[in-house]
Amino acid sequence: MTSNKDFFFSENNFCLFLTFSTFNRIDIFNHEQPRKVFYESLKFCQRTKSLILHAYVIMPDHIHMLVSDNDGDANRLRKTINSLRNFTGRNILKTIDTLLPQYKDRTITDGKGDRKRMFWIPGWHPVMIASEKFYYQKMNYIHNNPVQAGLVSKAEDWPHSSFFCLYHDCPDSPMVNLF
Repeated sequence: MTSNKDFFFSENNFCLFLTFSTFNRIDIFNHEQPRKVFYESLKFCQRTKSLILHAYVIMPDHIHMLVSDNDGDANRLRKTINSLRNFTGRNILKTIDTLLPQYKDRTITDGKGDRKRMFWIPGWHPVMIASEKFYYQKMNYIHNNPVQAGLVSKAEDWPHSSFFCLYHDCPDSPMVNLF
C-alpha cells in the first residue's frame, strides 16, 4: 500500500492546486445553473479522463481545486484541465445568454484578442504540491476561502465545497478523494 508521503513525492504521481477566475470577476456562481455546468463537467472528467478531485470550493467569482491524474499522467492532466475550462466557459456563456442576460455585457472583451467574449481569465495558475504539509495547507485554504471572504462563519456551512460534503449528503456533487 502506498502512503500519502509516497503519493506526493512520486515522479509519476503529483497533485496540483488550481484557481479559475471569471472574467471581470463576474459573480456568476451565485446562480445554480453555472454551478451545475461546472459540477457536471467535473464528473465527466472524473468518469472519462482519469481526473481525481481532492478538494474544491466554488466561490461567487472563482474556483479553487486540488486535482491529480489517476495514473500520474501530466500531459493528460493538462489536456483535461484545458478541456474542462474550454467546455465550461462555452457552456456557461450559453447559460448567460439564455438564463442570465444581465451578465452578458461583463463577458465582452476589448477586442484586442481573438475572442469577442470571455468567461474565464486566461490561465489556471497551477501550483504543484511538493509535500504533504503543503497539500494540507492548500486544502485548508480551499475550505476556509468562504470564511475568509465573509460568506459564512464556518467552512462546513458553505454549500459549494468538498468540505460541506463531508458533513452533508451531496448526491449532485463530484466525487472527492481527499487522499
